[in-house]
Amino acid sequence: MACGNTLEVFNLLKVTDESLGAKDSLGRVPLHYAATSGQVELVKVVLERSKRIGISVDFEDNDGWSPLLWATRGLSRNSRAGDPKRSQYEVIQFLIKGQANVTKAVKIAFGVWTALDIAYYNRADPEV
Repeated sequence: MACGNTLEVFNLLKVTDESLGAKDSLGRVPLHYAATSGQVELVKVVLERSKRIGISVDFEDNDGWSPLLWATRGLSRNSRAGDPKRSQYEVIQFLIKGQANVTKAVKIAFGVWTALDIAYYNRADPEV
């Protein structure tokens, strides 16, 4: 996400709603990247504005990964989160409260995993 994973930069860039529907070569939209930012306020704004153009909380990339699945995988290298595990937990909780499908599963090398499986494997906060 070109905004440096912060709400402040996102707002400075004056991102249009339409651009939130732009997919990269892997079919990911900005919401997928926001979910790995550890910035729950950024996720809130990106999700709210994405919904205006038909991008749901469960929007899947080319591999079937939703923003929740990406959030359970861990924070991106570009994350500015102070406490990564706590920030990841807050984003996950927000997405779940926003009606993200917690039973969604994806096929990976080790089998078919849900968000909980992915979070456990990646050593997310035990509260997850």
